[in-house]
Amino acid sequence: MKSNLFSEIMTADSQIETETKTEHLLYSKTHFLNFILISLTAISLFYCIINLINYEYYKVTVNVIAAMISFAAWIFFKIYGNFKWSSLIAVLILYTTLFTFCMVAGHKNYALSWIAIFCPVSIYLLGSKNGQRISILYFISLLLLTIINYKRWQLSGFTFSSVYNIIGVNIALFICIGSFEKQRECADIFLSKENSELTYINDALKQSESQLRMILDSTANAIYGIDNNGVCTFCNTACVKLLGYTHHDELLGKKMHSVIKNSMPTSANDDSCTVMDSINSGKIIKVAEGLFVRADGTSFDAKYSSYPQFKGNDIVGAVITFEDISEQKKKDRQIEYLSNHDFLTGLYNRYYFTTVLESVDKEQNLPISIIFADVNSLKLTNDIFTHAAGDTLLVKTAEILKSVCRENDTIVRVGGDEFVIVMPKTDKTTAKNILHMIKEKFANLRVTVIQCSISMGCDTKTDINQPIEMIIENAENEMYISKTKNRKDLNYEIISTIMNTLHQRNPREKQHSDNVGNLCKRIGCEMNLPYPEVKKLETAGFLHDIGKIVLDKNILHKKGNLTDNEKREMQQHSVIGYRILNLFDKTLDLADGVYSHHERWDGSGYPKGLKGNEIPKIARIIAVAEAYDALVNPAYKQPVSKKRALEILKEYAGVRLDPEITDILINIISNDINSINYHITD
Repeated sequence: MKSNLFSEIMTADSQIETETKTEHLLYSKTHFLNFILISLTAISLFYCIINLINYEYYKVTVNVIAAMISFAAWIFFKIYGNFKWSSLIAVLILYTTLFTFCMVAGHKNYALSWIAIFCPVSIYLLGSKNGQRISILYFISLLLLTIINYKRWQLSGFTFSSVYNIIGVNIALFICIGSFEKQRECADIFLSKENSELTYINDALKQSESQLRMILDSTANAIYGIDNNGVCTFCNTACVKLLGYTHHDELLGKKMHSVIKNSMPTSANDDSCTVMDSINSGKIIKVAEGLFVRADGTSFDAKYSSYPQFKGNDIVGAVITFEDISEQKKKDRQIEYLSNHDFLTGLYNRYYFTTVLESVDKEQNLPISIIFADVNSLKLTNDIFTHAAGDTLLVKTAEILKSVCRENDTIVRVGGDEFVIVMPKTDKTTAKNILHMIKEKFANLRVTVIQCSISMGCDTKTDINQPIEMIIENAENEMYISKTKNRKDLNYEIISTIMNTLHQRNPREKQHSDNVGNLCKRIGCEMNLPYPEVKKLETAGFLHDIGKIVLDKNILHKKGNLTDNEKREMQQHSVIGYRILNLFDKTLDLADGVYSHHERWDGSGYPKGLKGNEIPKIARIIAVAEAYDALVNPAYKQPVSKKRALEILKEYAGVRLDPEITDILINIISNDINSINYHITD
C-alpha cells in the first residue's frame, strides 16, 4: 500500500513537472508566433506606404489585405490562445506573402532570398511533419513560378533594394536561428532534467520495491499475487517456505492453480478455482478451510483469502494470503474430542450422553437396552492406594466394557465410578447376557490388592412412547438394589482379601494378627465383658495392622531398626487402617481402636498424642496385647521369655500402657505359666 502511494505521488509530481516544462517550451514558440504575425502586419503596412508613394495601387490592395489577415490572426491568437490554428494561419500568410512577393519582385533585387526563411519558420511553428509538407508545397510553387518566368529572368543589379533584401533575409534568418537555438537549449535542459528525474524516480521505485519486499517477507502470513490468467507475479518468503520451495523463481511465472491446487485439488480447470472466481467476480473471497499441495506432493490444510486488484475500473489480478491451519485443526479436533470424551478412559462423557440419547431414541432402534454400572471399591482404592491406583481401576473397567460391548453400543462414563451402556436394537435377554459377561471378566480383575467388582442393572425400552429417561432410572435403581444386596458380602470379601494379601507378603504378620486377636479376646473375657464386646475385641486385635498393606515389603520384612523415613512410613499404618475400616459398616466401630492403638498412656504415642483415659479402651487393650506378642513372638528379631516379658510389661505399665489392663494380661499369662508348671511337676 505504501509503495503504491509513493509511486502515485511520484507519477503526479512528474506529470506536473513535465506539463510545466512543456508550457515553457510552448511559451517560447508563442513569442516567436507573435513576432511573426506582428512582423507580417508591420511589413505589409510598410509596403502599403511605399506602394502609395509609388502610386502602385494594386500592390497597396494586396498589402492591406495581408496586413488585415495578419492582424486578424494575431487578434484570434490573443483571444482564443489556439497556437495550432494561429501558427497555421501565420504560415499560410507567410506562404502567400512570400510567393506574391516573388511573383512581383522576381529577379530584380535578390527577392528570391526570402524563400530561405519559409522552411525553418514553418517547421518551427507547425512541427517536423506538417512543416516539411508545406515547405515541399512551397518549393513546388516556386519551382513552377521559376519555370513559367524563366525567359524573363536576368541578373539582378546591386541596388539599394538588393542590399535591403539581403540584409533583411539575414536578419530574419538570424532571428529564426536564435529562436531555434534557444528552443534547443531549453529542450536540452528539459531532457537533462527529465533524465535526472527519471533516474531519481527509478532509484525511488527500486528503494520502494526493496521496502515492499522487506515488508512482505517480514509478514507471518504467506502472500502471492497473480494476473488475470492465474500466473504468479510475486510471492513472499513465507509463501515459498510454506509451499516447500527453495526460491521465489520456482513460483514466478507459473500458474498457481496447478502448483498448489487450492480448495479443489481434484480439479484441473482454472475456472473452477475459488481464486479465479474472485477475479472473475471482482469480490473478496475468504475460505476458512482449503487444501494446498506442497512441492513434494504432501498437502496441508490452509485458510486463505483472495483480494481482486483494480487498475481504474479494470481487474488486473489478485493478491492471495494464506496460512497453514493444520496445527489449529489438530487442536480443534483435540478440543472436540475432549469435550465429548472422558480424558482418563477415552469413553464418551456425560456431555455426549445427552447427544447420543437423542440420536438413538428412535423407533427404528427399538428395542433399546440400557445398562447402568457402578464400580465397587473405587473410593477405597483412591483413599488407600492413591488416585493412581483408582485411575488404573477405571481404565481397566473401560477396557473390559469395550471388550464385551459391540460396535454399535455406546459406553459413557457419567460419573466418578458410574458407567452407562446404550445398546440400540438389543432386547433384555441380550442385555442380561452382556451384563453377565462383564461380571465374569471383573471376577478375574485385581488392582493392587483389591479384588475388583462391579454392580450393574439394566432395563429395555420396547415402546417408542416410553421415556428413555425412565429406562435409565430403572436400570440405575436395579444397580443400587444389586449393590445393596451384595454390600455385606462385598465388604467382607474386600477386608478378607486385604488381610490375606498382607499375610501372604509377610507370614509373621499372620501369626502376629492371630496372637493379638486371641489375647484381646482373653482380656475381654477376664474383664467380664459381654460376648459381642469380646468378639469385637478379637476382630479389632486381628485387624489392627490392616493398614500395613500399603507399606513397602522391604519395611515389612526388616528385622533390624528402621530409619527415620521408614519409621514415618510405618507410623502411617494406623491412619490407613482407620480409613479402611471406616469404609465398611461392619468395621466402622473398630476404626477408632485401630487408629489409636499406638497411643501411649503418658501421651508420647502417635498419631495424636493422646494420654490416659483419652485413649479409647479398645485401643488400650490392643496396645497391651500387641506389646506382649512383640516381646515373645519368635518371628521377631530377639524374643524374650514369658517371665521376662511380664517384667517388661510391669515396667511399661503407667508409662506406655494402661496399668489396669496390663495387670489383667499379666495375671492371664502368669496363670498360664503356673498351669504349665503344675502339669510338668505333676
